[in-house]
Amino acid sequence: MADIAKKRETLTANGTQLAFVSMAKEDKAKEFFAQYGVEDLPRFSDPKKKLYQEFGLETGSFTQVLGVKSFVRGLAILKHGIGTPVGDVWQMPGTFLLHKGKILQAFINENVSDVPDYEGMVCEIG
Repeated sequence: MADIAKKRETLTANGTQLAFVSMAKEDKAKEFFAQYGVEDLPRFSDPKKKLYQEFGLETGSFTQVLGVKSFVRGLAILKHGIGTPVGDVWQMPGTFLLHKGKILQAFINENVSDVPDYEGMVCEIG
């Protein structure tokens, strides 16, 4: 989230609208997103993980969620703090660029620690 918050201006410069899906209820989600200064952006609460399923995001394995790669990246982001997990901690994330109801770009994480090239994704329609 820190990466997106830092790149927000660049990502939205061409008219791209950022939005988030989380398993958290609205009060917890607002608190989380406020930590990064993006609480004003649209977000969708999906505790039953229906959107995750529709976008093909699966439950991760032990290695995908807690493996060495994710652990090392986790150490690098400790400066942001660790909050209480909300929802299914095994749910794999993804990032999608939608335009007129169609997925133009999809980044489906292989590990929870993977980070997409956000700018590269939005430049596709710029």
